[in-house]
Amino acid sequence: MLRVNYAALQFFLKSEAALLGQTLADLFGKDHKILTYVEDARRHDTSFASRDVRVNLHPGADLSVDLKVHSIADQPGVIFISLEP
Repeated sequence: MLRVNYAALQFFLKSEAALLGQTLADLFGKDHKILTYVEDARRHDTSFASRDVRVNLHPGADLSVDLKVHSIADQPGVIFISLEP
């Protein structure tokens, strides 16, 4: 992660220092489908949205979220990710 907002700190229950530099695989696991969606958006320079994506952030914290993934037009390879419970 390059940047996080206050909502991300609350969502992941981690500090900014703990989140910055983490990969999505570190947060969700290397086989989570979120990684596939992000890589597809990056590779094809496109956007993606899905409802009811299941995430398990920590034991007992299994959530369903709405996911939005957007490539940033003027920053090649940079992806914006929105997770809404």
